Amino acid sequence: MGIPAHQSTSGEKQEIFYRLFSLLILLQILFIFLKSA
Repeated sequence: MGIPAHQSTSGEKQEIFYRLFSLLILLQILFIFLKSA
């Protein structure tokens, strides 16, 4: 995953949303992993 060229404000908002979403998923996976460990 690289840093795409800035095209529009809507694209920027989408990218930020996707980054937050992926962060939430990573946190959930870490939480489950720590609980099962």
